[in-house]
Amino acid sequence: MRELDEATALRREEAQDREHLLGIIETLQAANAALKAKGVTADQNGEHLQNRLVKVENQLERFRAEEFWDRVMQEVRDIIRNGSAMTSAEILPEIRTWTVRGAALHKEPLTLGVLKKKMDVRVTRCKYFAPPAWRHVVRDALDGALTASATGNRIRHGPNVAG
Repeated sequence: MRELDEATALRREEAQDREHLLGIIETLQAANAALKAKGVTADQNGEHLQNRLVKVENQLERFRAEEFWDRVMQEVRDIIRNGSAMTSAEILPEIRTWTVRGAALHKEPLTLGVLKKKMDVRVTRCKYFAPPAWRHVVRDALDGALTASATGNRIRHGPNVAG
């Protein structure tokens, strides 16, 4: 009888141990599921932060490029004597060599076409340069907006131009 009691007690202890271990397993599985959910959330947050970082880096790159080209236009404005006018072809050889090299670092080598385009943007905004009085103005048929092109025209440095 004693052996039977010992066997029964042993089975009872084994059952209790099994129940205890199953409880630990269930707790660990729940903790694992919670960690997986947190991992998914962290991945989503990380992806969101990565996307925001890319946007901020692009904005910073555009800002740096705009600042650079504004400095180039200040240099161009200094090349053009006050009240006089020059074409892009006349201005380009006067630009400092390190400015030309710096333009290549901003993904646009400083060529005659790029200089014309950058100057045209500033003329349109009346920033650094004033448009010539005889400048051609064309009505855009698509949206009815007035547009103008400074390419080939002489750009003048005037006293009333915002810089």
